[in-house]
Amino acid sequence: MLHKSWCWLGLVLGFSLCLLYPCAAAAQGFWVELADTPGPVDTGGALAAGAGGALYALQGATSEPPGGNSGFWRYDPAQGMWVTLAEHPVRASSGGALAWAGGDFIYAFSGGSTAFWRYSMSGNEWSARADTPGRVIVGGSLAWTINNALQPVIRPDPCQAGAFAGQNVALKKPVTASRFGPSNNPQMAVDGIFDTWWGAEDFAPQWIEIDLQAAYNVAGIRLVTSQWPVGATVHRVWGRGATGEECLLHEFSGTTHGEQVLEHWPAAAWAGIRYVRVETVSSPSWVSWHEIEVISTGS
Repeated sequence: MLHKSWCWLGLVLGFSLCLLYPCAAAAQGFWVELADTPGPVDTGGALAAGAGGALYALQGATSEPPGGNSGFWRYDPAQGMWVTLAEHPVRASSGGALAWAGGDFIYAFSGGSTAFWRYSMSGNEWSARADTPGRVIVGGSLAWTINNALQPVIRPDPCQAGAFAGQNVALKKPVTASRFGPSNNPQMAVDGIFDTWWGAEDFAPQWIEIDLQAAYNVAGIRLVTSQWPVGATVHRVWGRGATGEECLLHEFSGTTHGEQVLEHWPAAAWAGIRYVRVETVSSPSWVSWHEIEVISTGS
C-alpha cells in the first residue's frame, strides 16, 4: 500500500528502488510504463533522485559489452527521456548504490569493493573519494537524510509540516556573521549542503549567529568543520532566548581537521533557545564552517 500519494519508481532487475515525488498515478494505485533504459540493468544497478526532479541510474554488472565500465544515465520525467552521462569509472557489482546529497554531487558504491565515488552533475565527471572501512557487497546501500528524520516512528507523515524530534531547525534560517568573503556568505553554513561553506576569510576570533525564528527546546548541536591545516581549535557555542540573556551551551576544544563532525548532546535539552552563536576563539585556519545544525527535541 502506498502512503498517501508518494510515487515509487524502481529498477527491478538491479534491485534498486527510489522514492521520488507525489504523483497522480500513485494516488490512483497503478503503474505507468516509462521509456526503456539505454541498456540492460543488472546486479549492482541503482537509482537515485537528483536536482531538478531528474533521476540518475547506475547500469550494474551486465555482460554487454564484456569488461569496461558501467553505464550511467539521467532520466527527465518531464520529457520522458534518458540521457547518457559519463560512465561510472569501474564496472558496478553486487552492492552498487547511489545517493544524492542535496547539492551538485551524487555519491556511489561500485559494489564488490571498498571503492567510493562522487559524481558532479554540473561537470559530468566522476572522482574517487576515501575508501569505505570495509568491502561493500550484496545489500550495500547509501542514503541521504532529510532533516535527519526519515523513520516513520519519528515523522509518521512526511507531508505534515511542523516540528518533530531530530529536526534541524537551523536549516535555511537567517544568519549573520562577523565577516565573510564574496563567494562564501553566512547562509551557506545552514543550506543543508555539506559541499558549500561560510568563510570569514580571516583568522580567529570570528563568529556566526543563527536566528531560529522561534524558541526551541534543543537536543543537540552538530558542526561540520571547514579547516586547513590540522591543529588545535577552540569553538564556543552560545545560546539565548527572547530575553537576550546569552549562556554558554558548550565548548569544543582539541585538535581538529577539515570535514570533521563536532557534536554535543546535553543530558537535558536546552530550553527556549532562539539564537545560536558559534564563536571560534582560536584556530590555525581561517574561520569557516561547512554546516551548522541545531537539533530540536520536537516539543
